[in-house]
Amino acid sequence: MSKAQSKKAALNHIALSVVNLKKSTAFYIDVVQLDTIPEPFHDNKHTWFTIGPKSHLHII
Repeated sequence: MSKAQSKKAALNHIALSVVNLKKSTAFYIDVVQLDTIPEPFHDNKHTWFTIGPKSHLHII
């Protein structure tokens, strides 16, 4: 098998548009129990979570 054929697909980032950022953030923290990570935009319009090694969920 060639090197290209042995590569597996990987997921790095998922972005979801939400109606209410504050309520959605609380849901992912309190119910799903995800940990937040620093959000790079610093505009209070996004929340970022870690969902696995090198994988992130971004809600807008």
